[in-house]
Amino acid sequence: MTVNVIKYSLKVWLTSVCGAPALHLIVLFFWESSYKSNIPDLFPMTLFIYIGMVLAQLAFSFFIWVLFALLILIIVKISASGMIKTIIIFSIGILLACAPFFAAIISLDFTTGDAGIALVLMACNCACIGFGVWFYKLKLPQPDLASPNPENI
Repeated sequence: MTVNVIKYSLKVWLTSVCGAPALHLIVLFFWESSYKSNIPDLFPMTLFIYIGMVLAQLAFSFFIWVLFALLILIIVKISASGMIKTIIIFSIGILLACAPFFAAIISLDFTTGDAGIALVLMACNCACIGFGVWFYKLKLPQPDLASPNPENI
């Protein structure tokens, strides 16, 4: 079970690490009209920025992934349906994705423009986390119905 949780949480986390910067850059291209005419010229710089964002996300969110995996290990042990567990995992994933952004915005006292860009990146991370939680399937242990339950004997 632990291996399944680690694989699942790693897939969700890496989807966010790789997907959120790409989604963020796409949003910025559509948001900032001056980029639209220069997209072919901006590709090399954009690729460099994307790689930097992925490396930064790997470094700054590693602890969040470890915490996410530990919380999933706890969640799979509760007696609830798979759908309820997925909803809880989804909610925790979104909260864990938002927390560092709000902490950075508050502690670094971002200006309105900087906070807006950080909030867009946060929304992209939340979208990727949410997608990953629902897209990837967490293999939950099934009760063994063939073996007798000692409590019923």
